[in-house]
Amino acid sequence: NPETRDEDILLELSEISTPDDLINDQTPQYQAYQWIIHHDPLKLQVINPFLKQRYAMAVIFFAFNGAESWIVPDPWIELPDKDDDFALKLNEDAEVSPECTWTGVNCDQDNTVTDLYLSEFGLQG
Repeated sequence: NPETRDEDILLELSEISTPDDLINDQTPQYQAYQWIIHHDPLKLQVINPFLKQRYAMAVIFFAFNGAESWIVPDPWIELPDKDDDFALKLNEDAEVSPECTWTGVNCDQDNTVTDLYLSEFGLQG
């Protein structure tokens, strides 16, 4: 049931973000939550051990205005059309791989993010 999945993910992410941030459409937490539940091609379930990590990476992306300002050949999440509300998609590499394949992200052998190298991204936010 999609509604149950959304609610379960909201509860799970409430352990690392405030519920108010998750439902306030002006926050990067909201944008990341919406992307996770509606547009992430991996469609992670709440029991997936990488759900919180993937969400946290999406929060970083949205908090630093990644879709509009990052200077990288492969932004983590692309907005194909500004007029299309949350028409989000991952870059081609990430569609079949975890966030560990994203530019500037290093992970250990267990696919846990260990380092971010974002100095060349032209961050704003």
